[in-house]
Amino acid sequence: MKGSVIIVGAGPAGMRASAELLNQGFKVILVDEKPTIGGKMAQIDKMFPSNECSTCTILPRMLELTSNPNITIVTFAEVKSIDGKAGDFRVKVVKNPRYVDPMKCTACTDCFPACPVGGIPMEFNFGRGTSKAISFYSPFPPRKALINPEKCTYILEGKCGDKETPPCVEACKPGAIVFDQKPVEVEFNVGAVILATGMDEMKTKSLKRFGYRKFPNILTALEYERLLSGLGPTGGVIKRDDKKEPQSIAWYVLNNPSPIGFMTAVAEAMGTIERNPDASVSIFYEDMNLARDDYNDFYLKAKESKIKFIKIDSVKVAEGKDGNIDIFYDKETLNAEMFVIVPPYAPTENTRSLAEKAGLELDQWGFFSKKSEDSHPIYTLKEGIFVCGSAQEPKGIDDAIIQACSAVSHAATLLAPSRGKEMTALPEKDILPVKVNDEPAILTVICRCGINIAGLLNIDELVNYTASIPHVKHVELTPFGCDGVKVRELLKTKKFNRIVIGACSPKTHEDLFFLHTEMGGLNRYLMEIVNLRNQCTWVHSKNKKKSTEKAKTLMRMGISRAVLFESLDDIHVPVTPACLVIGGVSLSPHLPSRI
Repeated sequence: MKGSVIIVGAGPAGMRASAELLNQGFKVILVDEKPTIGGKMAQIDKMFPSNECSTCTILPRMLELTSNPNITIVTFAEVKSIDGKAGDFRVKVVKNPRYVDPMKCTACTDCFPACPVGGIPMEFNFGRGTSKAISFYSPFPPRKALINPEKCTYILEGKCGDKETPPCVEACKPGAIVFDQKPVEVEFNVGAVILATGMDEMKTKSLKRFGYRKFPNILTALEYERLLSGLGPTGGVIKRDDKKEPQSIAWYVLNNPSPIGFMTAVAEAMGTIERNPDASVSIFYEDMNLARDDYNDFYLKAKESKIKFIKIDSVKVAEGKDGNIDIFYDKETLNAEMFVIVPPYAPTENTRSLAEKAGLELDQWGFFSKKSEDSHPIYTLKEGIFVCGSAQEPKGIDDAIIQACSAVSHAATLLAPSRGKEMTALPEKDILPVKVNDEPAILTVICRCGINIAGLLNIDELVNYTASIPHVKHVELTPFGCDGVKVRELLKTKKFNRIVIGACSPKTHEDLFFLHTEMGGLNRYLMEIVNLRNQCTWVHSKNKKKSTEKAKTLMRMGISRAVLFESLDDIHVPVTPACLVIGGVSLSPHLPSRI
């Protein structure tokens, strides 16, 4: 029996399943068809019902996975076959050519400006924003360049520019560009398989009757998310196709048995009002179908704001003046500057072929079907192959993650005899020794966070004030502190024995900055986070002066606290591997064997 698991799909469910398996002593192979991990969660702005930043939440998991030697991440790849039985599966995976050797690519980007082929719409942003023929697929890991073979003139014509050597090859000092790269097939021998392939928007031809891809400024919910995102093509500033910032936006939630569509519209509308409190925002819907109390609470909170909720049977759409959209409903007309369609959700494109390769069945909607009506949803017809997240049915991120943990528990039970047998010892951490009586030398990193922080306070005034506080040796202003680049780079100089980060909430960022701090060579407990976003720029979004003064006070408090920090070590407490089951429910006879 093998002590490893292959997970197909690197979205929130797949990544959480990977992290849980690693923590439980199982080696992981994580496969995704896209060039980077994160799935749809990497493309959206905020999660519902928590309204927390999606990128902020997903980055710690990404960093945790990419820095662990016991996981093999295979991106830009597809599963060719799944053979074998529980405890001993053989899974063949085909890695598509990137035309860049990921082992040599340092993500320096020197090749990007050298490439003469530009203006290519970015797939990750659904055609918004442009890139070169060689580029990063997204801002997320693995941070490796790839070449678009359908746009690269050297691949298409055998020549690029006037020289024999393509400009990108000349610019690439590590020699990472490989134009003759071919698809590579690899086989993995694993004990279990977890399918976490997620879902997609159902972009059928029926959307055309609502003006999609017919009139300008009509887009789907996921496309709108890229405009809301600070890492999107407009840096979090909502803009129409003509670059104008819309003052009136309407959503139309197509009828769907899942509450996810309606909740998506509510979250996007709330995100729009956060950015522009004066915007006119309307949501047309056919049915709410709020399945959870916290979903209803989120809706009620949105209802208290300026969002108009309009229940209708259907709408008709026509092109208005100046690129606006005329929306006709119940003998009334609404003129909007942007129209967002929330379509139903469907399985990803590869779901059917993957089911055939694994010998599984699909339900009437095309999602993976469970073993039987009365079985746990994660069980498939084949023992040792589990399904979780939106591969089984449309789910919110939190529900997908809960089900991923369930799939892991069952896979771990199956493979318990092989726990830890394939694991590699983690490398020793190179941590700077800091004594209690050492003079504090504090590094301060202030994050712009797109417009979320820098756009709502006087950032230069804050930087100058922070630099004047005792014990502060350096202040670094960074576009996005959560990427950790500057944090790790500066800490590795060994010039600092404390770090204070002015950024977002510790609730979402503490684990991430713990990891960055340790990777920089400093004990994680010598790091302090000052919550500039939630406690300053969000609550004082209409008063830049108050926001700035409060930020200065909080930075002074955070630095004063950091002066008193001491290095701490984690305490490991052994757990007795025994469990008492109390109760006579029908499932209890099966529990001892699973435990």
